[in-house]
Amino acid sequence: MAQNGGVLLITRSDQYHALDLITGNERWTIATPGSNTPQTAGGIVAVGHEFVLYGNGAIEAIDATTRSVIWQHTDLSSVSNVMASPDGSLVYALVLDNIDGGTPHQSLVAFDAADSAVRWTFQPSSQADFTWPGAPSLHFANGLLFITACFPSSASACSTQALYGVNGKSGTVSWEFDASQVSQVQFSQDGSVIVLQASRSAWEKLRAHFQG
Repeated sequence: MAQNGGVLLITRSDQYHALDLITGNERWTIATPGSNTPQTAGGIVAVGHEFVLYGNGAIEAIDATTRSVIWQHTDLSSVSNVMASPDGSLVYALVLDNIDGGTPHQSLVAFDAADSAVRWTFQPSSQADFTWPGAPSLHFANGLLFITACFPSSASACSTQALYGVNGKSGTVSWEFDASQVSQVQFSQDGSVIVLQASRSAWEKLRAHFQG
């Protein structure tokens, strides 16, 4: 659910329902973009004067007052983990799409909140996976968007992980931490300190010792 334009927007089955914040009466309904399933659940994010709706392979922004569609992408393979930048100028999402004309890969994409133009994409490797059971969610702190990627090997589908701090405006990597597993990622209230739980192999520990 999300609040904007004097209404609370909630989702029920295949429709969004806008409830008046004062009276609780239903003002309007709108169909969900794409099709939501337990595996590809959709959601709502309030950005400026817009509601950004997403589900399965679609993401769209509608005016919170007029309900008119401002922009939309409806031909993606999947969209998840949508959030807005603190200033409301960008909308971030994990997108599975045929970006390079080959096999669909997952990327972190920054859309312009005003017109849906793609400002940047982040994909550390074509094999990287940003979503798996227990994966940390996106977090914004001190101008950086933090995301954890999982990398496969011949022995495991997720043999190593890396926590990245990506510049929210440019998409460039400003911070990286590698380990066999990264979990329990937490941030101080002011965003200046990151606390996480990590496990490292003997080789990783030895390499870190000589590099440190």
